[in-house]
Amino acid sequence: CPSASWCPKVWPCDINATAPDLVVPVVEVLRQPSPGRRVTSTLPGWNRGVHHVTYLPRDWSPSRTWPVLFDLAGNGPFQDEIGDKCDGTVEGQSFGYGVSGGEGFIWVAAPYLTTNRTANQHQWWGTAPGFDPHPTLQYHSELVQWLIANYNADPSRVVLTGFSRGALAVSYLGLHNDAIARLWAAFVSYGHFDGRPGDQWVPYPCLLYTSDAADEEDSVDLGGRPPIKKKNKQNIIAKQLLTQRNCHSIH
Repeated sequence: CPSASWCPKVWPCDINATAPDLVVPVVEVLRQPSPGRRVTSTLPGWNRGVHHVTYLPRDWSPSRTWPVLFDLAGNGPFQDEIGDKCDGTVEGQSFGYGVSGGEGFIWVAAPYLTTNRTANQHQWWGTAPGFDPHPTLQYHSELVQWLIANYNADPSRVVLTGFSRGALAVSYLGLHNDAIARLWAAFVSYGHFDGRPGDQWVPYPCLLYTSDAADEEDSVDLGGRPPIKKKNKQNIIAKQLLTQRNCHSIH
């Protein structure tokens, strides 16, 4: 355990014993987004069982453009030995709010979709065994355009964020093809990134990030720009930055 003053004497600890410094706003149903409010919405033309959660920052106004935190949740239901929980829903996602503190960014918790496009998916994306990502990719693409058209989102400053499953989705969905990859200005992911080839529970192949990608179904051309990754291992933050351009395990 690190030697910082906050580090508990007994590890692992119960994270619920530490008071949060941010309180995520409650989700309101069937309201239009407004500054400081977090509301559920469904894009026009989609089944009402599919929905996302939009938060406009407290300082939002229509007089300027705004950067976006496009946030992807982890798998649910999940709880670990230190009290960390994830229910896999857009309502339960909080990572983007932690990044922004509720100001300066539009924050949207984006869903993963079932293969039949009728509901949000709480584990992985698409329906087993096929795990078809294309309904999710279509919704994400339309959602970015909806934010631009309705809430002055800046198309040049859309940041893709994710936790756990969402961190894996940042790379697998966010770089699934060149069209979707062009939407993002940057990635912020925590708890996984590439996935591990051969794991039975991973419903996708590991992506390869190379500067000479030939097949966009398996890899995406990053123009020679290596991703910078912060390594997380056994609940301890390791101060290591990795710049490998090949697929690898971060665990």
